[in-house]
Amino acid sequence: MRCEDNLLLEQSRMIKQKAKTLLDKLELKRVLERYGEVEIIGSYALDVMWDRDIDIIVRCEESFESAKSALVDLITSRLVQKYEFGDFEKFPREKRPKAHIVNLQTQFEGEKWEIEIWFFPIELFEEQKAKCKGLKERLKPFKLDILKQKQERVHQGATKHEKSSMEIYEDVMR
Repeated sequence: MRCEDNLLLEQSRMIKQKAKTLLDKLELKRVLERYGEVEIIGSYALDVMWDRDIDIIVRCEESFESAKSALVDLITSRLVQKYEFGDFEKFPREKRPKAHIVNLQTQFEGEKWEIEIWFFPIELFEEQKAKCKGLKERLKPFKLDILKQKQERVHQGATKHEKSSMEIYEDVMR
């Protein structure tokens, strides 16, 4: 393996370790478990972290009420600097699940981090959880290629909304 490849893998490992440290510091899982089952998904769970973002899903009976209550709890706890709420059930958007999201943004160790917390009804939660689990094994042989594409996305100044990680995974596995 080339030296550059080893550096890329090491940087991804370090970003994931910082993500774990941030999650532990915020004790988010403990806060969110009041609303339902909590699962960390996305690049953290897939072990292909590059961007400083963490995706969490929460299984709940009523996604709007749970997301709204969690937002109030999170704001009251003053864990992070910025809070956003999204209603993609009433206001659907392409490539977004019909659910509710609480988006947290904060500075941690001198870097901007984003934590997306999706509140899903049971069926959608199970679907997303299974999708992530299924991807994990399929992506293992492509880890380095995925990290290179994520690195390139950053160098090009593209956002994850312009080219999502899921699009990168699909491109690499073709």
